Amino acid sequence: PRPTFQGSAPSIELHLMDFDRDVYGEEVRVDIVKFLRPVVPFESAEALVRQMQLDVGRARDVLEEGG
Repeated sequence: PRPTFQGSAPSIELHLMDFDRDVYGEEVRVDIVKFLRPVVPFESAEALVRQMQLDVGRARDVLEEGG
């Protein structure tokens, strides 16, 4: 679900850290390592972007710790 953007269809979005190739249209495998936070609505797109930046930092920590 995308509660910050009312009326938008649900989707899956991935943030590929430290990756610079074009993989649009390619098949990818995604492994879930750790649940970071629930889906919640944000007051604005900017607030969502700020949270996503925090999420990336937390994801890096999790990956460095080995999950």
